[in-house]
Amino acid sequence: MPSYSDRSPQSLSAFQEHPSKRIRLEAGRGTNIDPIGRSSTGTVTLSPPGEDTTAVAGVPPKGTTRARRSRGITACQTCRNRKTKCDNERPTCGYCARVGANCTYLDSDYTPTLCNGVGPRLLCAIEELSGLLKKQGGHQNPNRESLDQPNGLTVPRLATPHPQQSLLLTRSHHTQLGNSERTSFHVRSPASLESVLSWPIFPTTKPSISLAGHDIDSSPTHSLPSLQLSELSRLEAKFIANVHPKNPFVDPIALRQHIHHVAESGLDWSTETCLVAIVCALGAYSQKYDPEDELGHVVPPEVSYDAAEDDALARKFWSIAIKRLGIVIGQNNIIAIQCLTLAGIWHMYNMEPLQGWRFFNLASNAWYTTMYSTAVLAANPPIAVPEPHQHGWATDQSLYFSCLKSEFEIRLELSLPPSIIERIDYPYSFPSPPDLDTLAGRHGSLENYQQSWYYYLAEIASRHLTSRIAEAHEEALALPTHLYIEQLLQNAEIFEAQLQAWHVALPPSIAFTVPLQTVPALPNELIQHLRSRYMVICELTYRPFLRLCTSHKLDIPADVLARVAGLASRGLHICTLWVKSTRGERHHGLWFQLRNFVCCAMMLIAAGKAQSDPELNAAPLLQFPSDWKELILEKKKELSAFWSDERGGIADCGRLLDWALNDFS
Repeated sequence: MPSYSDRSPQSLSAFQEHPSKRIRLEAGRGTNIDPIGRSSTGTVTLSPPGEDTTAVAGVPPKGTTRARRSRGITACQTCRNRKTKCDNERPTCGYCARVGANCTYLDSDYTPTLCNGVGPRLLCAIEELSGLLKKQGGHQNPNRESLDQPNGLTVPRLATPHPQQSLLLTRSHHTQLGNSERTSFHVRSPASLESVLSWPIFPTTKPSISLAGHDIDSSPTHSLPSLQLSELSRLEAKFIANVHPKNPFVDPIALRQHIHHVAESGLDWSTETCLVAIVCALGAYSQKYDPEDELGHVVPPEVSYDAAEDDALARKFWSIAIKRLGIVIGQNNIIAIQCLTLAGIWHMYNMEPLQGWRFFNLASNAWYTTMYSTAVLAANPPIAVPEPHQHGWATDQSLYFSCLKSEFEIRLELSLPPSIIERIDYPYSFPSPPDLDTLAGRHGSLENYQQSWYYYLAEIASRHLTSRIAEAHEEALALPTHLYIEQLLQNAEIFEAQLQAWHVALPPSIAFTVPLQTVPALPNELIQHLRSRYMVICELTYRPFLRLCTSHKLDIPADVLARVAGLASRGLHICTLWVKSTRGERHHGLWFQLRNFVCCAMMLIAAGKAQSDPELNAAPLLQFPSDWKELILEKKKELSAFWSDERGGIADCGRLLDWALNDFS
């Protein structure tokens, strides 16, 4: 597997030292970027691997003349037939990706350029967040110093929508949405565990995975939890430390006011009380990340409280919240959307993905109706776009992206219908952060809030890339041709470069070294999650090649066969690293991590099985550890506490793995 750990220091320092030389997408802040990250222009280019990348992407070095922009290449067939502008995105253009159309280009001899990656957009967003640390000046607290220099932090506007732009569903979606959605529900996602289980090497008769687990008892409890301010503040602090950094869409200052109101006035039936109850439930149920615990599921107890007491406390607060969610669903306001989104996060903490998806979907629809009812989504809205520092606007954007990426992640694993907000032309590629200096002055440290937002932007950028890879891998030919395999190889080259650009764009506070042979726990939870995201994208990039090697006799030239087997071996290497590094911390993504552990194990099992089939001519070229079975068994034993959990099909995953290790392999 190629190492992308050699980063260019200029990639970040350039815009910090020279704010005037910022990288931008064509048309600057007015560029239209859809929810999966495609630009309507897309002129930022990346240097292919091996070339000098010391200059900031998209900015020519000093002393050079900017080349004249050439005419765009031929549009795809769908856009040509519609006589509309095509963004020429390869392998799938932005329009075809939105409507689910088959995207084909006539220029079959096209050589892909490593462009339009998520790295430049992430750099642009991080530039706005980092570079503007220098601009607050007289508005800052003179006693507070910035992390970068004595100037304070102002709030950036990352993008400005076109004044005539509407967030209504586009006409193309009205005319073609029906057929696209009917098929999307039934098409198995190429990134899911079920997609791997459908490979021909596995028999049709095998243990199935059911998501219909036992619901957690949410019946009324006999006693209410303590509403003392000290106790509510303790749970609020746990929420801010363990949950909020991954999805910063709750205003900590407003939350503190709601906490004080509940402590002083008691429980009522308002959305604010519902928000406080869910925050306290999540705070009580969440666990602190402990890098010293190799398994990640033994957590030091809080002062005067142990984990079991906090779990019971979480159920009490959730019981309060769930009685009010029925009222919340009928509200069109920001706090209602926050409650619904947090309810989805609660269910993901409890490994109930369908329940989580339902609440994320409700939150997305609530976001849409709230924006529509306030005229933000009206056609040609006669309103000015607020500055992000105005109260509420940054929250609107954060809620949009949190709902979108949460729904997308579950939908990618379970092949569920798309979200309504996935089909609007949202004018922002990234959310605008709030006034971090103000937040830090009242609640927490500037360093923690800044790192949280760096993580949040990087996560959104990684979802863009994951979406592109999944779309490119949706159609797998029953009998792969040489041309089809060459296209897969070209796609892999593009995705490798885009992943490299994403990794290089990470600022130092959340940067990590690409794992090669060992994957020790990192000291920071956010960086740990980003490294896991990197590994997931890497494996997904190489998965089609492992499917080819374990499913078909490939009639292709020897050099192409070697390339296919080489990329498949890289995927197996990532699978091995994932098996070794899977941990059991209780967090929003635990269900995904356990499923991916089983998925990676099944791919290693498929590779081992394929090497015993003489018909599969690429299988003998696969390289992976000879002790792969022992690695899986050892980690499965370490995670034994989870395999009896019927929620989210985890127990079924354990039974499937037992079958594959004992009866199939």
